[in-house]
Amino acid sequence: MTTTPTPRTHHFRGRHLLLLGLGLAVSGVAAYVVQLALQHLAFPWYMLALAALGVVLVGVSLWEKRTVWRVSW
Repeated sequence: MTTTPTPRTHHFRGRHLLLLGLGLAVSGVAAYVVQLALQHLAFPWYMLALAALGVVLVGVSLWEKRTVWRVSW
């Protein structure tokens, strides 16, 4: 009785990290717009944190696999 090996599919998590990083940066800006709309003017520390985390995630995405689409951003 022989079994045929199933082909391994390569699943890179780089694309998910790229989209998550960009989404975090956009959500920081959206949260700031909401803060302005509510007229709650405080220091937007979350924008710095979300932007820094987004940069780290995009960097990890580029480290995983470099493609033209990711580098051109």
